[in-house]
Amino acid sequence: MILEFKITLRDVGVPVWRVIKIDSEETFSTLHKVIQAAFGWTNSHLHQFFVEKSDGRDVNYVQIAQQIPDGVMDFQSESEMLIEDDIKLSDWFKKVNDTTIYIYDFGDDWSHEIVLTGKPAPVKGQPLPYCTAAKNNAPEEDSRGEVMMGEVNLKNDNPKRLIQDINDALLDTESYLENLEGMNFVDDPGVVYDPWEEVLLAAKEFHKLKPWEFMEDDQIFAIADPVLDEYYFCSVLGKAGEVFGLAIYPNREGYAILKEIQRGRVPDFDFLLKQRSILLSFEDRTDLAKEDYEFIKSYDVTFRGKKAWPVFTSYKPGYVPWIPDEYEADVLLEVVEEAIGLCKEFKNGKTLPDFFAENKVLARIPGVEDEVISLDNYQREDKVFQLEVSELDLRRAKKLMDNFIPATIEFVVTQIDMPLQENIGDRPAFPYLAIAVDYNQGMVFFQDVLPGGSDNGLLQNQLLKMLQLTEGIPEKLLVDEKTFEIMEPLIKELGLNVEIPNELPHVAEIVNDIGMLYQ
Repeated sequence: MILEFKITLRDVGVPVWRVIKIDSEETFSTLHKVIQAAFGWTNSHLHQFFVEKSDGRDVNYVQIAQQIPDGVMDFQSESEMLIEDDIKLSDWFKKVNDTTIYIYDFGDDWSHEIVLTGKPAPVKGQPLPYCTAAKNNAPEEDSRGEVMMGEVNLKNDNPKRLIQDINDALLDTESYLENLEGMNFVDDPGVVYDPWEEVLLAAKEFHKLKPWEFMEDDQIFAIADPVLDEYYFCSVLGKAGEVFGLAIYPNREGYAILKEIQRGRVPDFDFLLKQRSILLSFEDRTDLAKEDYEFIKSYDVTFRGKKAWPVFTSYKPGYVPWIPDEYEADVLLEVVEEAIGLCKEFKNGKTLPDFFAENKVLARIPGVEDEVISLDNYQREDKVFQLEVSELDLRRAKKLMDNFIPATIEFVVTQIDMPLQENIGDRPAFPYLAIAVDYNQGMVFFQDVLPGGSDNGLLQNQLLKMLQLTEGIPEKLLVDEKTFEIMEPLIKELGLNVEIPNELPHVAEIVNDIGMLYQ
């Protein structure tokens, strides 16, 4: 049986985690080695496991160690101490959400939360242990002080490459631990990685094939990513003679967008706020923006002809359409190269299932035989919002609960079509507007603007700020569905009387006026 864990390094300032598949018959000793490899540790310090939940029940005083220290085997000790070489993962990880804490280096106290997230079926050709997802770099050894001072940058903008590095290390954890000293997953600063020349060459070959002459835009196929264990859904554009190219819709977010397109959704601002796709399109030379032309000319790849010059556009929820980043360039290269081969086969008679009618797709898995997969259970996971305000702010709000305000208030936190760029060169984002209006008087008494990409804690705090301003709890709060989703944990905590009407007339008018002013 395969176990899938999400292993999260706690208290380092940014999310740092890995999703790892491992055989259930492996021992905790092997899991220790896997964590060392996956997070780039050097096995230079002591470690220990602390079981918190097993078989769906809370567990107390169970420790799993490399060896039992002298003096621990005391009959009066409350803790059960086990040896990691003797304990299989299946002994303690039985149900989803079973949890164990792994502590490495009792000086720096690097705490890793290990949560069982599933028991997936084996994947042909996929070794174990195997990393399917990862976020950000782990800190270096003996750097707790620098991390606490905020002096360490752990951001990693190329998760695909990070995952590949982790899997390279996981191929032989024993060898990795023996040779790890002085190594980490951060790229050599002296090496500049640039995939764009290869991307341009692939785009040129794709244009030469002209697949829009024999393919419709509703003939969807997928390119599988065996590293991320996900799919890129592809649509060839150009049969209608308007936009020529390839639209790439990544993963579950892209699948959801395709389904909205199927239902005839007319693209609007709200659609833009949640669209996730990467577009390769071909334009006339005279229609290229100056920066696009200069970008192409900076590489030794030539283009000429009508609708032959490539333009690359990234669509990311909440952000302005922008130039793809390095990670997206890697995606473009992989997908376009595989799409060329599949389109050639389609031209020679290969058939595709009806994506929209059958909810199936032909998936090309690099190095493996193509397969038709059902998408009946391939849905975008609904985002679950948690309560993310501080205890202090929450206590302050609860002090207002005895002060009843006889008023109905429209309250919304929404992104507005007024893109802002925090720093030169940054991708502009659509900011959030938090606004509260007295429903009966139509008077705005609270408003604030937050940067695009603000976390849920900042957004939830806008409701607390509004309540502090009113110095009490309103009789009724009118919100839209998006605001309710974000604020629901806080609404329940405070016991607010909330309704979601069909429209919020005062807020709608104000947001519309802001949009007109910007235009």
